Amino acid sequence: MVFIMDLENTFFELIDKVNNALDNTTQINARKYALELITNQKNYSLEKIPKTELKEKLRRIKEDWLDKIPDLLKLAKQGLNSVGCEIYYAETPDEALQYIENIVGSKKLVVKSKTNAGSEIGLVKYLESRRNEVIETDLGDRIVQMRKERGTHPIAPAIHVSREEVAEIFELPSSATVDEIIAKARGEIRKYIVAADVGISGCNALAAEEGAIFLCENEGNIRFISNAPPIHIAICPLNKIVPNIDTAFTQIRLLSVYATGQITPVYLSMISGPSKTGDIEFDVRNGMHGPKEVHVILLDNHRIEASKSPLKESLLCIGCGSCINECPVYEQLGIAFGGPTYVGPIGIVHTAVLTGIQTAVESGLNFCTMCKRCADVCPVDIPIPDLIKYIRECATEKGFLLPPLADIEKRIEMTGNPFGKV
Repeated sequence: MVFIMDLENTFFELIDKVNNALDNTTQINARKYALELITNQKNYSLEKIPKTELKEKLRRIKEDWLDKIPDLLKLAKQGLNSVGCEIYYAETPDEALQYIENIVGSKKLVVKSKTNAGSEIGLVKYLESRRNEVIETDLGDRIVQMRKERGTHPIAPAIHVSREEVAEIFELPSSATVDEIIAKARGEIRKYIVAADVGISGCNALAAEEGAIFLCENEGNIRFISNAPPIHIAICPLNKIVPNIDTAFTQIRLLSVYATGQITPVYLSMISGPSKTGDIEFDVRNGMHGPKEVHVILLDNHRIEASKSPLKESLLCIGCGSCINECPVYEQLGIAFGGPTYVGPIGIVHTAVLTGIQTAVESGLNFCTMCKRCADVCPVDIPIPDLIKYIRECATEKGFLLPPLADIEKRIEMTGNPFGKV
């Protein structure tokens, strides 16, 4: 009886989420406007690169990766160790957080860049619970942090916030221009970065053979937070590991175009160990202008397990958000269609992999219309609708059927007709 009540509650909670999202026409219009701009720019830029060649190359290499994770993980450890990085393999989010706590401690100032892996493990909340101050340095992330809410898009987290609302956050008049707001935000955020004890970033790609972390951005904050503080921590999910620098550049090239429509990002940092100098008698020491320590956390969190399952193709994802930009359901519902960290169609699949089938159901698994537009725009050709269909089948087998769907199932079983009387 409790199980049935839980499903009923989930159903009504989903209805509330949908109604609330549809009632917020301001956010819907903001998403439509931004997503149209991003998509148009992406389509324009795709005409300027060898799209098919790059897609086939990256898909082939990453498919091969799925069968060789242990070997590639070993190679990444060797590569990172050879350039002086501290390496930690975290099987679970708790292990990653404990390692980070051991480095950071408490009562420290931590500056961080946008990192989905950090959100995945609950990084900010955990560090703050240890009496640390954590400052988001990406402008979009800083805006939603100051508003005490969640970002609504993986690339543009403040896509739903108006200029007037941003001005208010930074204590400027509502008539403030975008340039004035940026100048105020830049000054405030920089003060934190210069004084920070630790900088934490994600990882867009990790070249295993060379032990090189790739970080791409437009604002310059990642370059700053990975350089100014004395300690840099990079959180790298296992699916971001690629064999070598050549593959990493291919991944970054596709990521840039499909994420923001740029041929290349404004900044691309390739970090191979801590800052070094050998200018005094060729005695090499760490920590000249950059960090003295670079820690790389290789995060599993069910990814090796997923690589052996029917959902393994989800690990090919490069995190560009193109499927989200194309999704008509996301356009209308925003983060109401998605899990605790990842949103949109691929977000539902990631949620099933990382936190289970039940959470996927609670996150809007049944919202997907199977229009297949997400699969058409994926740079690595992930069959997202097929994966969602498989997750739905698993949900049915486990009894995670919402009441209306359970009713339809019952009608089919008893009458052979989804509309039959029972």
